Amino acid sequence: MTARATTLPRVLSLDVGMGVPVIANAEVSVLFAEHWQIGFGYGYVPGLSSLSAISVPTQTLSLNGLPDSFSVTPKLTASLDMLTPFLRFFPTERNWYFQLSYSILRMNMGISGTIEDATTGQGIGGVITGSVSVWQPIPTISMGHIFASKEFFVNLSLGVSFLMSPWVSVSVGGAIPDALGGTSANQGAITNMQNNMSDSIQKSVDTARQQITLIPSILISAGLFL
Repeated sequence: MTARATTLPRVLSLDVGMGVPVIANAEVSVLFAEHWQIGFGYGYVPGLSSLSAISVPTQTLSLNGLPDSFSVTPKLTASLDMLTPFLRFFPTERNWYFQLSYSILRMNMGISGTIEDATTGQGIGGVITGSVSVWQPIPTISMGHIFASKEFFVNLSLGVSFLMSPWVSVSVGGAIPDALGGTSANQGAITNMQNNMSDSIQKSVDTARQQITLIPSILISAGLFL
């Protein structure tokens, strides 16, 4: 099938590329109307590694009414990727286009830590585990050009991305020894710690986002028509 508004030889295409902020990216796109192309991309995003530097301060626990205080220093491990639906408009038949995309940077973090006596630092045999999900919307406006042959093409685009306010979700669980009341009896303390961690992570994400509000968007990719 041949697209009428451009010189692209076929409607469906697949490409892989690299750039900023996405270091590695794969896209599939479809010409669904005379001047319009829609697509979806998936990429790996170390270019926004400032968001992976999120840390959580030591949390204090009061277990089952005991006079002693206990603490947890959470350790975070993060992974980042990006989901990118996009819409392209080809105003002429020369394969120049304008693109609007709405990427979602997805950062998943695992939480782990041992419960310790806040005074001596000795472990009490309890652990805290959980997960954090941060969803960062990144709308992007760009323009580009597709250099096409009959079977293959190279795509080059330049633009600017805007970092919007993120969404943060925190889930925390624990295993507390029966000698200290057990997990069920201390669920309130775990919930309070979860709320404190959620607030800390939200503030940390907001601080990291303030360091980068606008970022350049550059992508070069190569692919084939299907």
